[in-house]
Amino acid sequence: MLTQDDVKLIQTAFKPQFDAIDHRFEKIEKILDRLAIGMVNVQEEQREQRKRIERLEEIAQGVYQKLDGFLAVLKRQDTEHQALRAHVERLEERLVTLEQKFAT
Repeated sequence: MLTQDDVKLIQTAFKPQFDAIDHRFEKIEKILDRLAIGMVNVQEEQREQRKRIERLEEIAQGVYQKLDGFLAVLKRQDTEHQALRAHVERLEERLVTLEQKFAT
């Protein structure tokens, strides 16, 4: 069985190794702390990015709605333009007919 002196001798003999291991664990703990802080920062940035993306999607939706409205106006104007063109063509045909009647 080990005596108290044997235990102290073993502790003294292995103290430098234990100190080195403690120092390594401290380094690992510091690295883990930095990683944890980095993760928190990344998560915060992700939340901010999600907010920005949501805002951009809202803006894009508004632009699409306005664009749809604009296209509807263009289509309506095109339809009206075609109707006016057809009406002008009919009037020109009548005018030609009337000019021919008066010319003879």
